[in-house]
Amino acid sequence: MRQLRRLTHGLADPPIAALPLDDAEARPELRLFEALFARDALRACLAVEPWLPTLALSTLVRLAEVQGVAHDAAREEEPGRIPHEIRDPRRDPVARELTERSGWGWPYFGAVDTTPLFVVVLLRLYRRAGGP
Repeated sequence: MRQLRRLTHGLADPPIAALPLDDAEARPELRLFEALFARDALRACLAVEPWLPTLALSTLVRLAEVQGVAHDAAREEEPGRIPHEIRDPRRDPVARELTERSGWGWPYFGAVDTTPLFVVVLLRLYRRAGGP
């Protein structure tokens, strides 16, 4: 818990994002996880929210920054939808490979549960702040 507090101290600015590895230290198998997986991040927030509400807030802010605003079939984006997987194709060879092989765009919105989980975490923080 002490390490989580240290890592999340002051992260409301800048918000939590996937931390890319330096190219020199990255083994290819680690590249698969060099992404922000919204479902996993939101579930982690629910698990630790009583002790680390700033983690939930930072995660919500980051996900709101990339929330869907248009209709894009390649990314399965719709207005208001929260993405499933966030990668930077400029730095991430896995993102480039997935785009070439499957036509995915980034961020990728192809999950049905991230938006409801986002709302659940948001509601928890709202209630923690004194909302009804």
